[in-house]
Amino acid sequence: MENIAESQKKYLARDRNIGFSSVHPLPCLIYYIGVIIFSMMIKHPLFIFTGLVLTIFINYIGDEGKALKKSLKFYLFIGMMVALINPFISHEGNTTIFYFFSRPITLESVVYGIVMMFSLLIILFVFISFNQIMTNEKILFLFSNISPNTGLIVMMILRFVPLLKDRIQDISLIQEQRGISTKEGKIKKRLENGMKILNVLIAWSLEESIETARSMKGRGYGVVHRRTFYNNYKMDKRDWTVFSMLLFLIFLIIVLHGLGYGKFEIYPKVGYILFNLKDVFLYILFILYMSIPIVLEGTDRLKWNKFR
Repeated sequence: MENIAESQKKYLARDRNIGFSSVHPLPCLIYYIGVIIFSMMIKHPLFIFTGLVLTIFINYIGDEGKALKKSLKFYLFIGMMVALINPFISHEGNTTIFYFFSRPITLESVVYGIVMMFSLLIILFVFISFNQIMTNEKILFLFSNISPNTGLIVMMILRFVPLLKDRIQDISLIQEQRGISTKEGKIKKRLENGMKILNVLIAWSLEESIETARSMKGRGYGVVHRRTFYNNYKMDKRDWTVFSMLLFLIFLIIVLHGLGYGKFEIYPKVGYILFNLKDVFLYILFILYMSIPIVLEGTDRLKWNKFR
């Protein structure tokens, strides 16, 4: 017989309607919007690094980090490119490290590039969690009654990149059987083969888009004013509590940061990474906001262990 721990692991992996996944779609959407706002607004290295660690942990409790591992190398590459390119295109700052073709490479531009890298990684990592929590049904539920076209566009954008990635892999495998490969041969030949694969991908996508449009029109999408849903999401007491807490924390963090809490000066000269009481207070609020999915997940798991 399989032990209790293994049963619990399989249960949690199979039924993700627990923790943050079980919260109403509106608070979930507000949470992700807040994370994106904070990652672009706050530039203090400790805040950014803490946010990155927490988003990684949130992805881990979602699916044990499987989706994150698939895209980790690509995202790290993008982040490193941002950090490396910024000092060569931005020459602001008072502290010159060296000159590159008579152009100054400043410490401030290097630090800003690193901060931008971590901010970008937070946004990319949090979108992985967003795709796991905010299913197509939830997105349509939030947007379709207000604006059916907006709901459809948002859903298609979120689906677009992974779909094309899977399709291009399938096309490449089939074309390799015909001797068309982008991995072997001269660069010119590989580029030609890549264009052939791209043409197939575009043709396939356009053909399916026409079929999808006809199917949606036949089913009355955007014609019927009031849509029905497989899941009828209703805000309960816990949802309202989470929703209120999120809005309060977003408002408080934005206002306090505007008043100078958690500020880190990069230009014209890099400041010191020092914490006073005001910064500590904002840091606690920031951690509290970022940790809401972790707290909800932990609470539900404790309940499961208690009543199993």
